[in-house]
Amino acid sequence: MGFHKGLKDWSQRPVRWESIALVALCMLDLISTVILVGNGLAKEANPILAAYMNQSIAAFIAAKTFFSMAPIVGLEIVGWVKPFLAKFALRFGLIAYIGTYIIGSLHINHWF
Repeated sequence: MGFHKGLKDWSQRPVRWESIALVALCMLDLISTVILVGNGLAKEANPILAAYMNQSIAAFIAAKTFFSMAPIVGLEIVGWVKPFLAKFALRFGLIAYIGTYIIGSLHINHWF
């Protein structure tokens, strides 16, 4: 298989629905965090991302986007060789993200 054929095969692979859902969830989290923190209604629960938030909104957006997208892209690549592993990891990631988001937000913002 030549380089061009491999590149063509890669470009025609569908993105898993789990990846799309995880990207949408991450972006919803990003937007809601910027709005809520910007209005003083919440704090960033992740201490790593909080450090970027303290630098600037732009730094936070860049870091959040990178830290969210890198694993998703990585799992899409893993899925070429190990489709079941990628599907499992993405679904686990969705469940863990939702749980962490809810519990973390409630805890750090003292909303419970």
